Amino acid sequence: MRRLYVIAGLIFVFAGVVFAQPGPPEHRDKQFFREELRERIEMIRMWKLVETLDLTEEQSMKFFPLMNEYDSARDEYGMEQKRLIDRLDEGLKSQEPDEKELQAILDSLSEIREKQFAEETEYYNQVKGILTVEQQAGLLVFKRDFAEEVRRLIEMGKERGPGRPNIQNRP
Repeated sequence: MRRLYVIAGLIFVFAGVVFAQPGPPEHRDKQFFREELRERIEMIRMWKLVETLDLTEEQSMKFFPLMNEYDSARDEYGMEQKRLIDRLDEGLKSQEPDEKELQAILDSLSEIREKQFAEETEYYNQVKGILTVEQQAGLLVFKRDFAEEVRRLIEMGKERGPGRPNIQNRP
């Protein structure tokens, strides 16, 4: 019963943000639409995590803030890596690439990857104090399966063109 309240609470919190967005997607800014889609995916992910891992209310209260903090840090590292790789691309396109500048960018990328690995290690160490071993294993399997499902739905959406993917006709 508690699990049902946790799921309902999470949906209620995120539904207000997601469903308060005006107008159909084709009339909105592309970035805005992406952000809305991301929020909906996040809401579904949280709901499915509670259900799949059979999280208690206490576990949910500890786990989700930790997961959100880790996801936020991971996103920041990803944006920084993209920015640096874009700089590499620009440097390589010049008539005479500056090897010192390229090396400095490569060194920065290496540092970011090391920080990202340390952050991930710390995250999983903290997860050990919240989830059972079975739930930890379930989390890793869930992450793989959920990412695959999201990729599949995105591909279906691309095949159908603009608008939402037709998830009723899934194979």
